[in-house]
Parts: sequence; C-alpha cells; structure tokens
Amino acid sequence: MNPERLNLNEENERKFALYAKIISRQLAETLNLKQDEESIKSFLISSLMGILPAGKDYAELTTELESLEVDESDALDLIVDTTIKFLASHFEAEDFGQRVGERFVDSLNLEPINQAIAYKLSGEHGSHLELHIPTVITDNPMELRTLVFQGLKKLAEELQSNEKLANVEKLTGATWIAKQYPRLAEALGFEIKQTGQIAAMVEISRDKFLERYGQK
Repeated sequence: MNPERLNLNEENERKFALYAKIISRQLAETLNLKQDEESIKSFLISSLMGILPAGKDYAELTTELESLEVDESDALDLIVDTTIKFLASHFEAEDFGQRVGERFVDSLNLEPINQAIAYKLSGEHGSHLELHIPTVITDNPMELRTLVFQGLKKLAEELQSNEKLANVEKLTGATWIAKQYPRLAEALGFEIKQTGQIAAMVEISRDKFLERYGQK
C-alpha cells in the first residue's frame, strides 16, 4: 500500500459512501442515462483529475478503472465504487469535499458564502439570485443543516448590505439537498417547485428570506 495512504476509520468510509451516491446520480444525468463503459470511464477520470490534488500520481486509479471488465448494465456502479474505494484510501472526506466544492464554485463562476452556499445573479437587472449548494460530504444531516443555515444567514447580510444585490426579488436554486432532504429545504423556508432526477428546484421571495434570516 502506498505510504501516503491514510489510516481511515468507519466514519470516513460512510461519508465517502454518501458521495458515491451523489456522483452516481450526476454521472447518470450527464451521460443521459447511457451506461456506456468507455464514456463513463473517460468522463469520470477527466472529472477526478480536476478535483484531486495536483502533483500526485494517479496512474494506479486510471489503470484500475481501465482494466475493469463490466457489462453496460452495471458499468456506472462498478466504476464509481472502484473510484470511491481509491479516494477513501487516500483522503479524509472533509478535505476532499472542500476540494470538490471549490472546483464547483470556480467552474460556475459563483460567489461563495461558505462551504455550503454560493450564488450568482441572473435575470433582468439582477432580479434573480440563483442559490447553489456545493457537494458537502457528511453522513450527519444536522451538520449539513447547520452549514446551510449559517450560509443563509451570511447571505441575508449580503442582501442587506451589498448594493449589487439591491434588485434581487427572489432566490431560487436547483439543489441535490432539496431532492435528498425535502423536509430540510421546507424547514429552511423554501418552497419546492419542481423535482428532477438528481435535484429539486426551490424558491423563496426576497422579503420572506430577509424576514427569516435577516437582522431584526
């Protein structure tokens, strides 16, 4: 075993198991549900190279993935499972999750609020604030709720103080959290407008948002 590998505990493995479910859904959506072995391998490897720390040799992982013998029907699950086992033997879940989140924010040119909340403006004159929730690797829903709540409080401060957000009329977001934890989204004050395969669309007006999270 590579000496750089970590002595990981069961908690870390559980957190990576959650991440496996998330990326499986993302891959299925991105590949239009076509579980073609070579397409999945190519997409997954290229995505991982943008997430993993630079300067390390990942030939072991790519070789293992390329050597897999799978049927199209189970290609996605087997490739994801193999990748997750590799990641769980090399990284702490929190550190890896932070790297995934940073890449997500950079790739979409978002404004980060905290680990769980980022946004960008859209609509005429910036009337629409799009919420984005990067992947947070945790097996504790309460930890996730705390991160989201803290991020929303900070976002409310931005709405009240940042002139660039003065025209925002509503906040919306298509997020995996609302799909996986709909009661959490509703408890945070959001209305679920539409549910898809990997995400649910949520919405809240500016006034209701500030009433709930703004300074009194």
